[in-house]
Amino acid sequence: MLLQGLVEYSHRLQLPPSLYAPVQIHRLIDLRLDGAPLGMVDLREGEGKRKQGKLYPAPSLGNLRTSKIAPVLLCDNGGYVLGKVAEGKKSERVQEQHQAFKQLVQECAKRLKLPEVQAVAAFYENHFSALAIPDDYDAAENVTFRVNGQWLIDLPQVAKFWAEYAARTHEITGEPAECMVCGEVKPATRIHLVPTKGIPGGQSSGMALISVNSDAFESYGLKSGFVSPLCLDCSERALKALDVLIRDERTHLTISNLVYCFWTRQESEFSIVRMLSDPDPNAVKHLLESVKTGRPSAPLNEPDFYAVALSPNSARVVVRSYLELTVPEVQRNLAQWFEWQRLRRDPESGDTPLGVFRLAMSLYRESKDIPPHVPETLVRSAFTGAPLPNFLLQAAVQRNRAEQGVRYERAKLIKAVLVSQETQLKEALTMLNRELNDPAYKCGRLLAVIERIQGAAIGNPNATLTDKYYGSASTAPASVFGVLLRMTQLHLSKLRKQSEGRAVWLERELHDAMPDHFPTTLSLKEQGLFALGYYHQRSEFFKPKSDAIEEGNDDETA
Repeated sequence: MLLQGLVEYSHRLQLPPSLYAPVQIHRLIDLRLDGAPLGMVDLREGEGKRKQGKLYPAPSLGNLRTSKIAPVLLCDNGGYVLGKVAEGKKSERVQEQHQAFKQLVQECAKRLKLPEVQAVAAFYENHFSALAIPDDYDAAENVTFRVNGQWLIDLPQVAKFWAEYAARTHEITGEPAECMVCGEVKPATRIHLVPTKGIPGGQSSGMALISVNSDAFESYGLKSGFVSPLCLDCSERALKALDVLIRDERTHLTISNLVYCFWTRQESEFSIVRMLSDPDPNAVKHLLESVKTGRPSAPLNEPDFYAVALSPNSARVVVRSYLELTVPEVQRNLAQWFEWQRLRRDPESGDTPLGVFRLAMSLYRESKDIPPHVPETLVRSAFTGAPLPNFLLQAAVQRNRAEQGVRYERAKLIKAVLVSQETQLKEALTMLNRELNDPAYKCGRLLAVIERIQGAAIGNPNATLTDKYYGSASTAPASVFGVLLRMTQLHLSKLRKQSEGRAVWLERELHDAMPDHFPTTLSLKEQGLFALGYYHQRSEFFKPKSDAIEEGNDDETA
């Protein structure tokens, strides 16, 4: 269960107190113990308009802070703390906010009787007008207090007062119920306060992971968050742990509007993010070797591995998938994943493993066009070893037709889809296979040879035969190859006059790539084989000169 996994993970983290959250604090009001101000300290970092406040755990109301007046204890914006009117705000409402903030400070000082909090109360009663507010202060900036060097929001008594006050005032919890995570009977959380931030395309103020806003989602007379009862501690722990995962670059991968988060039940040296984002060839080689020799880089008793895929939908978070696996299982499947996509030019050359983004991006013109389900499917397959679905192959062959050619990244993805569905093709499609007599594969090879002959005969034409005929050749070979072969004979005749050796070599390649017959139409799988045949043959032509077979092979590179 996702929430249980997040709560377990939270116990390894140093989380802020209840009803606290990381807040950007821009200024600090420094006070003496008698409440006299020493000035305002600028906590912002950066240059010019890019200055950002210091991210610090502070009292928070999360998504309860709506249109109503609701002060936050000892840390709030300039309207509440200083009565400063921001642009577009009404002066009367700001003054009401300021009075509410001061009343909350007075209540806290009266209840706790702490000298530091009483100093803030004395500041508002006797010394407020003595505070010099900098000219560059923006009323939208958050302000907190320091007394005798002590940040008041760090005091445990202040944190406890705030949790009790906010829960009571805003009715955060309701009747006792059995918590879905810890199993204890505690007051259930009516509304889950920690908004999920950091997912591209979502609301900047955050989105709800757990919410009920319609009668259709209510049952057995239960409303709001009571339909899925969680105690306040488990609710906060789960959502704060998710926030940490999304903010830590070591535990999440962001692709377009999808965020994939990963963690293990206990501390582990196994890191998955680099393998999926920008895999290092040496690291991949080590992973493959360790799996083949039966020595995984993590011991077999490694803790459980968790992964969750998230994307935005209006004001809510969509959980696209959730996985619970073991680390050795993930390592084995990940090694298989890199084997699926392996492409080489010749037996001696290596392979460049690709991350999920480059594979997904090969299907679209721009990264913003990548739908969340594409990278989610790729990552899930890498973790679980499940075959890649045909919709990825369909998108790849459509992109080939649109671009009239096959890019390296797309060839690897096509190979991965085909091999994941038929493992016996793994070695057959790793590099140019002259023994593979599949008509679709040979048709792809043949188109690359025809393109090469044209280029050798007339140089660099503005539009190659592939630019004009790739779409038709890759779907209905019988309809176009007759025309292409007649044109090729004319190009060969011209080439013989220029370079007999090159003409003889290319004619041999032409006969080697000729299929037994030209299919009328090609299925989706056959279109994938066609694309790989075309890519393999072109790679053969564009090998480095030291490996070239063709006499006079020119300087083109794949």
